[in-house]
Amino acid sequence: MSQTKRNIKLQTEIGARLEQLVEVHLGRPWSDVATALGYANSSTLLAAKDGTSSLSVEKLALLAEQTGDGGRVSIDWLLTGKGSPLVNQKRDTAPPPSSQLVLRVARAPRSTQRKIEAFLDLETLSGQRVGHGKRSSSTAERRPVQRGSRA
Repeated sequence: MSQTKRNIKLQTEIGARLEQLVEVHLGRPWSDVATALGYANSSTLLAAKDGTSSLSVEKLALLAEQTGDGGRVSIDWLLTGKGSPLVNQKRDTAPPPSSQLVLRVARAPRSTQRKIEAFLDLETLSGQRVGHGKRSSSTAERRPVQRGSRA
């Protein structure tokens, strides 16, 4: 089978899964889903459903954020047909990257936390202010860490 015929077949299969996803699992009008993906109207989304167009990576990423029937859209299923159209939102238990950073800072030695707080000019985890001239006696003797310098 030529590359073009494979591409057309793949687009048609993805279009059929997109139709099932929107009409059965999301249960929302095409125009609502198109708006959520940033389209002015549903014509491009309907063309993807018909297999005459394809969705960009950016639109697929936005589609993955859509939810219905208690789960979020599975792009893996949309592209390959493997798995379920929706994945359980509770299955992904990894905290978002910002939460991971907070956990790493919380587990860091207190001296490292103080350096980070001084650099960012934030309140310490214990509620004391670092910077703004309101240092406690334990932080007053310490020089603030400056960019490019080592503590």
